[in-house]
Amino acid sequence: MVLSVLGTTLNCAAVLAEIAGASGTNVDAVVSEGVSGTITLLGGLAFFVGLILFGIATMRAGVLPRWAGPLLILGDVVFAAGTFAGSASLIVEVLGALITCAAFVWLGLALLSTSDAPLQRRARVS
Repeated sequence: MVLSVLGTTLNCAAVLAEIAGASGTNVDAVVSEGVSGTITLLGGLAFFVGLILFGIATMRAGVLPRWAGPLLILGDVVFAAGTFAGSASLIVEVLGALITCAAFVWLGLALLSTSDAPLQRRARVS
């Protein structure tokens, strides 16, 4: 989770530059070169790896819905595949974002629906 938050924080600068680019300003030099390009690349990789690790941890812990973990991983991989999708990149990225969003909504609803009592796990019998 920490790696995902770090990646998200590093990507904020790139997102703001992309928003500026939507107004017609040429931002390719800012986002793809020098220190900014390195931060954008490292932020994206940190977010990608962190979200996959968070999905695995969600599956293994068994506290939250287990199927939300694979949904997080699938959404992350589909979103990253948008980088290599060429002209369909926008569609693939939006699809990946929707899958990831669905997983986060599912996890959030599961957290909101729990009672204030501490979670009790069944003891493992060997």
